[in-house]
Amino acid sequence: MMRRRLLIFLIVGMLPLSGCLTWASSDTSEPVDVIAEVTLPVFPEFNLKDHQNQSWSSDEMQTPYVAYFSASWCTHCKPTLGALDVVIPNGSLLVLNKDGRDGNDDMAKWHTDMEGELNRSLSHPFIHAPDLASGLEVLGIPVVVFVSSDGIEERWEGLHDDVDEIRSVWEGLGGISAVTE
Repeated sequence: MMRRRLLIFLIVGMLPLSGCLTWASSDTSEPVDVIAEVTLPVFPEFNLKDHQNQSWSSDEMQTPYVAYFSASWCTHCKPTLGALDVVIPNGSLLVLNKDGRDGNDDMAKWHTDMEGELNRSLSHPFIHAPDLASGLEVLGIPVVVFVSSDGIEERWEGLHDDVDEIRSVWEGLGGISAVTE
């Protein structure tokens, strides 16, 4: 009983400390400081080879582009790649493998498997990139990163299969969608 009273006393005693710590000013004539510019995080530099041994470099990528991190064994990632493939044009979507363990680096097999599972041809590069994933602290998958000339604009973690949402972000960055409905 004593513990309960102490707990109630502490909760009631802490109530005045919640929320704002100062009174609101009714004077609206004071100037308000505005943060002029926000620096976006930079996507790391890379120079990697895809499943067809073609080179892909951060220096040569046209912006905007999308970096999609996944792994060949990730079955729940498939819908996200399927939705990205509908919107993001060839050359603007990098399919990046985050799994650096032995036996998980066959990008040609992953590409072929995904074409079969999605029941369509995929012309996006499949790239083994565990170091790039590590540098961006990609832990769970899938992870979708929208990159502009200013840096990383958005980062999504988990399932994202809403084509309209992807299209909205992509076109908001100045990208031209692969398919317009």
